[in-house]
Amino acid sequence: MHRFKSGVLNGLASAGLVMQTGRDVKPSNPDAAQALQLFAPVLQTGRVRLVPVAFPGCPIHFCTAVVTPHNSDEQRAKNATGSFAAGGQANTKVGAAISCVGEVAERLTLCSLGHDDPRVVAVTKGEYQAELASILGFSEAQMSDLLRKRTELGCGSRGSLIDWSKLSNRCIRVSNLLNGSAARLPAFAALFGEVVLEKGLTVGVSSTVGCAVWSDLEGARERAVLELAERDAVAQAWYNRLGITLVPEPVLREKISDDLMKYLSRRIRKTTIFRVETDLPVHVAVAISHRGDGFAAAFGACAEWDIGSAMFGAITEMLQGEISLSAMETAYSDPQHAQGSGIPIQLRYAREKSILDDWPFGETSEKGACFEDKAFSFDGLLEALREKGITVWEFDATRPDLGVPCIKLFSPELCTWQPRFGKDRLFQGVVERGLRTEPEREEVFAGRSFPF
Repeated sequence: MHRFKSGVLNGLASAGLVMQTGRDVKPSNPDAAQALQLFAPVLQTGRVRLVPVAFPGCPIHFCTAVVTPHNSDEQRAKNATGSFAAGGQANTKVGAAISCVGEVAERLTLCSLGHDDPRVVAVTKGEYQAELASILGFSEAQMSDLLRKRTELGCGSRGSLIDWSKLSNRCIRVSNLLNGSAARLPAFAALFGEVVLEKGLTVGVSSTVGCAVWSDLEGARERAVLELAERDAVAQAWYNRLGITLVPEPVLREKISDDLMKYLSRRIRKTTIFRVETDLPVHVAVAISHRGDGFAAAFGACAEWDIGSAMFGAITEMLQGEISLSAMETAYSDPQHAQGSGIPIQLRYAREKSILDDWPFGETSEKGACFEDKAFSFDGLLEALREKGITVWEFDATRPDLGVPCIKLFSPELCTWQPRFGKDRLFQGVVERGLRTEPEREEVFAGRSFPF
């Protein structure tokens, strides 16, 4: 077995991934052995501390990780993203730990390795450049506001539009997921901590949305495209307050285990499960919990090939969100730090706003009375994207020193939870599906920023 530093080893043992008998250390089961083999380079650096978390009486297992930067490039990326905390959840203790380490690997993989990062190439004259402005999805008003706040981004720009290609000559290679054509994107669109304008500045537009790690690239690609579909559906539902269906109790009891249903029903917190409508062949579910009055809300969402898996994923993400919210409450419990811009948006929302005012619990569509139980597929989703003219660019983000297969996807059309109001689907999607007669105004969406 691989050798790990004592602090890491203690975390692996507490999380159930290894068993220690005297000096003998071995994986706790075959799944743990496979995970330790895959994630060894991530764990061997000695910067990951795993901590198992449990809700009394909950059949789901959880794990959190505290990650410290390893070098100057990762330190810069940490400053750009704010934190390297991670979490995972699963039906088993070992599964939760594997999920957590996977999230750590995903975030570390997207850290720039600096000047010598082998994933980064120079701009080549004549090679097709994918349109970053469409991928980012800022509206003209948002772009103008960004330029006012970040005047340095106006270098070489045209009026109120940012010329993203002028900010850096460092690119990544991407390929069209649907037809294989090649293109390039600015590296700062994908990698945390990428410096632009040769001034040591970062842009801050990279994210883990549409990114996934797996034991192979095929599995990572499937998980990444599901996340894109999830974010697209939930964004349209959140900003429009439409396309939301309460899951009937019989469906819940058929698809969710009795022990999990009993745990949720016996808590003081109130939990509600919804299906979110989408024009793509996937099932999207949302789970929301709050303390009864809508405050202290936690939110989970998941897209899957079958409705049962989507609902389970949403519930476990919601419960993980409750853990994060509890940690924030502890970190910001001092009255001196209870106010101010430094408070995480989720915590501020939990304290000041009721989810009952923002998510239409009592206005959900009756269309959900008959639930489609069809199972979808990866190939079916790709075909639907192709038929709708939706482009998806793929970046093999696998970091050579970590070796964990990683795919990061980008789309000019698909929506995101972030307030990006240059995406037509955010306005027109609900109109095309007959949920609204005309698109909502951007000013209305601007007051509905997603807080989770």
